[in-house]
Amino acid sequence: MFASVKTSRVSDEIVAQIYQMLMDGRLGPGDRLVPEVEMAEQMGVSRASVREALSILESKGIVERRKSGGTYIRRYSLQATIDALSACPKSDKEMFSDFIEARELLELSVLRLAVDRGDQRTYRLVESALKVMDEVIAKGASAVEADILFHQAIAACAQNTVLVNLVKTLNSMLQDMREKTLAYPGRLLECLEEHRNIYEAVRNRDLKRAREEMINHFNKVKDILNTMSI
Repeated sequence: MFASVKTSRVSDEIVAQIYQMLMDGRLGPGDRLVPEVEMAEQMGVSRASVREALSILESKGIVERRKSGGTYIRRYSLQATIDALSACPKSDKEMFSDFIEARELLELSVLRLAVDRGDQRTYRLVESALKVMDEVIAKGASAVEADILFHQAIAACAQNTVLVNLVKTLNSMLQDMREKTLAYPGRLLECLEEHRNIYEAVRNRDLKRAREEMINHFNKVKDILNTMSI
């Protein structure tokens, strides 16, 4: 049932394994875990490490130790479910896919306000970002910061401080993976053209086209991601 543990932080991997079993359905609310001795044998760890892991899970509300004997999976709370999702190990590629999905949902929502509220001041920010990206491409330098700057400038057109900060936070994540997708042959110039198309639609207050251009932009990134072996 359990895999052998190979890590310097044994209790953390035990916790991660139990989280994974919760997420893939091998364990569910009300299930009783195997006794500590048996779990330790299956994982090839000490009973003390198992106890430590169970104490961590108990403190997070994932398991409960009953007076009648045994350790059981508790009914989920919202925080426990969030913790389980966050703790599940994912590859860089899977994390970047999640990142793109979250960005797409957020930035498509931002577009509606950007189209409605954009003005000369915020348009200048977008135009400046496009100019910066054009210049770094010409120099053969990294375009990651320029790419991020463009998306933040589009968010600025929405004139909503919370949304601007959300876009900024998301865009600051996983920059190494972003560097790899932008390094895909021909991607930099293609990306710049997509940015220009998005801005043109926003400037013309054409929400339908702006959404189409943004979706196309994210789809291109997804296509590149699917070709990468990371």
